[in-house]
Amino acid sequence: MKILERLQDGYPALLEAIVAFGDTALVTIQSLYLAFGLPLLLVLMAIVEKEGIEAGLAWFLSDEAMASNGALALILFNIGVEFQIAQMRKGDSDPGYEWSLRIVAQDITYRLGLSKNFKRRKKPKEVRFLGLRRWVTMSVFVLALSGRMRTMIESVGDAPFIEGAQQVITTSSFSEMAQWAGGTLFTMTALFGVQILTAYIAARVIDVRETVKRRAAAQKAAKTRARKARVSDAYHVTKTRDIRLQPIRVTVEGKKHKQYKCPECEKVMSRQGWAQHPCRHETHFTPQFTADGHDIDALDALDNGLTPQESQADVNQVKHVNSNSK
Repeated sequence: MKILERLQDGYPALLEAIVAFGDTALVTIQSLYLAFGLPLLLVLMAIVEKEGIEAGLAWFLSDEAMASNGALALILFNIGVEFQIAQMRKGDSDPGYEWSLRIVAQDITYRLGLSKNFKRRKKPKEVRFLGLRRWVTMSVFVLALSGRMRTMIESVGDAPFIEGAQQVITTSSFSEMAQWAGGTLFTMTALFGVQILTAYIAARVIDVRETVKRRAAAQKAAKTRARKARVSDAYHVTKTRDIRLQPIRVTVEGKKHKQYKCPECEKVMSRQGWAQHPCRHETHFTPQFTADGHDIDALDALDNGLTPQESQADVNQVKHVNSNSK
């Protein structure tokens, strides 16, 4: 009975531990897949697409090495265009809109200049690369599809284009049409998969780069604050009034009230001015040891308004420095 009671008491905690372990495992697997799986998937998709493009280039390139190099160059070019578009957008992807006939009509009226409230639209800065991506997409699609379906295309013979297309549509068997549909869908999936994965990875790279920059800036600011705090802790600064300094009473023509002259700087001032005169106040710098057992560095002292001589003073000596003489 005691064992059953203990089991009943510990059963909720056991369930919570199992759920927590499952959540941790799911998050770990997802993180590993996003970090390593997606780049690996992009490489595999690029290899598959390269084989299709290479077979398509073989239609007009007799040299196999040239066809292979051309396929590799086209794949890398496609990936590079996606990276450049993401870089120019700074990771902000175009949200886009759902397709609508009204949007199409508005676009047509804008291009024809027939809209009532006509306003010029600014082109995005990556417009040239967007147009280039369209050409690359069409080239990769045609080459890869024709390369994969070469056997089906050659079965038509030397028939003209229109007659060959009609023959494929009207005389093809169900298995042949399934091959055409499968080849077309696979080519589209590989092509757009490479482009979308490249855009996602490029956006992630930009986010990571910005995060590293912010972290470096925060670490630099923290080091600066720690350095200033070290300088502040290394010196104990106090200000006191020197009561031994006595003014000299003088008479100035045109002045109704009495004037006083400082014996240090010989400046003439009123009674109120003498009360706030900087020569009456002395600044005491008491050098102290830092955390590593050394006195403050001369450059740190200079950055914080202290002279190198003051920073190198003996730790047991209190130096009185007149603020006005500085």
